[in-house]
Amino acid sequence: MSTHSRAKAIGLALLTLGALVVAAPTLRVERLWHGASPLHGMRMELGLDLAGGVDLLYRVKPAGTAGAIDELTSRARDVVADRVDALGVAGSAVYVQGDRREQIRVLVPSGDPAVQRNVKESIGLTSLLAFHEVVEVGRSVADLDTGQVDTVVLPGTKGEQYLLKKKPELTGEDLAEARIAQGELGEPEIEFEMTDAGAARSAEATARLKGRQLAIVVGGRVQMAPVIENRIERHGRIRGGMDIAAAGRAVRMLRAGSLPVELEAISETVIGPTLGEDTVQRGLTACLAGAALVIGFMLALYRTAGAVATAALGLNLLLQLATLAAFGATLTLPGIAGLALTAGIAVDSNVLVFERIRDERRAGKALRSALAAGYEKAFPAILDSHATSLLTAAILYGFGSGPVKGFAVTLGIGLIANLFTATWASRTLQELAPEMTTPALA
Repeated sequence: MSTHSRAKAIGLALLTLGALVVAAPTLRVERLWHGASPLHGMRMELGLDLAGGVDLLYRVKPAGTAGAIDELTSRARDVVADRVDALGVAGSAVYVQGDRREQIRVLVPSGDPAVQRNVKESIGLTSLLAFHEVVEVGRSVADLDTGQVDTVVLPGTKGEQYLLKKKPELTGEDLAEARIAQGELGEPEIEFEMTDAGAARSAEATARLKGRQLAIVVGGRVQMAPVIENRIERHGRIRGGMDIAAAGRAVRMLRAGSLPVELEAISETVIGPTLGEDTVQRGLTACLAGAALVIGFMLALYRTAGAVATAALGLNLLLQLATLAAFGATLTLPGIAGLALTAGIAVDSNVLVFERIRDERRAGKALRSALAAGYEKAFPAILDSHATSLLTAAILYGFGSGPVKGFAVTLGIGLIANLFTATWASRTLQELAPEMTTPALA
């Protein structure tokens, strides 16, 4: 074996090992490291059709002109997407649909009832997030001096009643970010940041109301009413009396923003995990059956060269899984179809190469010369076919939506991976032992 061939073989082995490490969390083989994979965060999640979850459909109300509905629905869609993203559910999708673009569809791939409930509650917060000065707090409305002008009574989360100044000091538009932080003693706190415009309003309001309560109102209810300890301009903290769950709920509420319209729930479809598991099993069975037939055909027709094609196909699939896992992609049923299609394309590329090698052998060339000429002459045809298929994948991704985009992504990644495995990787394996892996003359 030449030094060049040995270097290529070592490079191929290192690439395979690296792809296995990245794909390990997805393949559930972390036990190889006697613990969690060092890249456990790089994991491909399953989509709604595979993992189960909930499909929510909402209608914008009240109705207006077509143009107004389109604009309001688009704005509402952005807010809903931010709320769902804040919950950290991988693979969620929010998009506008309907003849008049008056509907918003939310797909959440999680079979956890608690996650589904949090999503619905978050979307249901339609009222404006606002910060009001607290005038009085009582156990009932009778305890409050409701005769004061420019005030309003709103309930709290524990049954208490708040008398508030009607005009808000700040709104959700003044808030830029909110996150969970840790206090001096390790207790959970809420850290928030104001926008440029909000910082000026916050500084004025908190300086004027220092020592008083400022109620945070969402959905017509006082969610909390912390006491203002100091003047707050750009950055501030809410502390005291919260566990990590309460702090998380408060952060989601603050980050949710405000919907420009009210949303009416039209339908809710829950897809159980059992259906998802059945779909996965059927898809895997189909893929394995197809792979077995293809591998059997290659081995019967090309013998040891067919084994090389099988190894290249395995590396192709491993590279696809590693790439999807590295980008945190979500695998759906159309995505599995894309994987299966690229497997067929990969084998087709090997057939082109092997038949070219046979032609060169019939022409009387030596083994290594025939091997080199076969790959070189087959490459233009392989490149042309992959280029046209990549163009198709790009068109599907550009003009498709949801599942169609998932299919296009896996197809595109598979085609790029196959350009490498069907030419460079296969050739490297064959160059290790050309006498054993060169296709015999038919």
